Amino acid sequence: MKNFLLVAVAFSIVAELSVYLIFNYVFPEFDRPINYWITPFLLLVFGLAHWQLISSLRKNAKRFVTLFMGVTGGKMLLSLFIVLILAVLLKEAVKPVAVTFIAIYLPFMVIEVIFILKELREVQKAS
Repeated sequence: MKNFLLVAVAFSIVAELSVYLIFNYVFPEFDRPINYWITPFLLLVFGLAHWQLISSLRKNAKRFVTLFMGVTGGKMLLSLFIVLILAVLLKEAVKPVAVTFIAIYLPFMVIEVIFILKELREVQKAS
């Protein structure tokens, strides 16, 4: 769990810096304050989801696949709902915000899957 948080926070710092540089120097016309809240939001969502998944893996490994699929689907639906709300609120700048959201969401998902697989291997070795 600690390693996941360290990697996720490191990625968040890199992502925030990238968002800042891209929207201030490359595409300043699309700079919106909401762009800077996407990374902390996703860090919170993925951190809580990872914590829930790891704790359930250690308690009951047989139900892990079902919970993993449910949590992953829930995160996707929550993210889709947030992007939909942003699309309604930011009619003129929805594309850059949506692209930013997806560009940060996907690496978070990859990081989470990598760390979940490591935990799963450790649990399988222990049993």
